[in-house]
Amino acid sequence: MQELDHFLTRERTSRTDPKDAKILKRQFLRPEYRVPAAQLEVNLIEACDAASKIYKLLPGATLSARIVSQGLGKAKWIPPRQKEGYVLSRAQSFACILMFDSGWCNLDPEIFADVMAISTGSSLYIAGLLLCDPFEDPGTTKVRRVVGNIGRPGISLLIPPPRPSMKEAALDNWRQINQSQCNGIAEDCFSRTSIHLSFTEYEMPLKLNNEDTHMIDRPVNLVETLVQDFVRGS
Repeated sequence: MQELDHFLTRERTSRTDPKDAKILKRQFLRPEYRVPAAQLEVNLIEACDAASKIYKLLPGATLSARIVSQGLGKAKWIPPRQKEGYVLSRAQSFACILMFDSGWCNLDPEIFADVMAISTGSSLYIAGLLLCDPFEDPGTTKVRRVVGNIGRPGISLLIPPPRPSMKEAALDNWRQINQSQCNGIAEDCFSRTSIHLSFTEYEMPLKLNNEDTHMIDRPVNLVETLVQDFVRGS
């Protein structure tokens, strides 16, 4: 912000009326009065602020040192600036996390449209909607970190199948749901239920902009993932 520093120095050394100086400063800070270089710096600062809000919900997450050699101004996850600042979608949040975690992976947020989790290193970054209580509303931008991975090399972007498989209703196999009033006591009503994670045979490697066309082992892959719910005795 060299232009702003120059303006403030001139303000301190001149005999400009303080009221006029405040009016000039407010005008200078408005986007339409900024030169492109100054506006770019402001945009990057606000993008870093948006990234810091994401990482506040990711205790234990680390950043790759290689990120300092990347130009943040070219990051594809940074959306067009709005009047209220940057509001990231879930896809943009995933793209932001992956760029900072890897230090080099700058993917278009459109790739993350159906991604529900990322497995990289010793971290699983999972959409908050999958981990919260159904009563809670974490929004579409919140992501949680879980220590672990799916046992595959490189970076895996977990996506659901396009047509989830659901158990068909049958007259000889039904369940009664008692619509009882809540008594305020926390109870384990899912002791007979377990959730299992598995994978289909669908796997799509992604080509990055800086990769060789004839590369065999791709570091980033879309992996179709099944989340199955089983109830004991059914």
